[in-house]
Amino acid sequence: MIRWALKLSEFNIEWEHRPGVQNVVADLLSRNPVDSVEGSQISCAALRALAINSREQFIKEQREDPELGHIYRYIENPDEGSVNARVGPRTSS
Repeated sequence: MIRWALKLSEFNIEWEHRPGVQNVVADLLSRNPVDSVEGSQISCAALRALAINSREQFIKEQREDPELGHIYRYIENPDEGSVNARVGPRTSS
């Protein structure tokens, strides 16, 4: 919170409260019903600290990441069957 406060202090911002009736998008997101989720459907991405020194290194790390690499391969070659199957829509089992 302190980092956000420091970052936002750089700008001339006026905060204005909007009731949910006037702020439909936020109200929808906060009240949107969600189906019950089983524990086996929840996945958590493990984060690791990286010393990223350049944009190129950041892209390289993403390409080599087991969770994100297949997305890069799909973008580069969307017709490849194995990549397409991995990126396809998720369905509940």
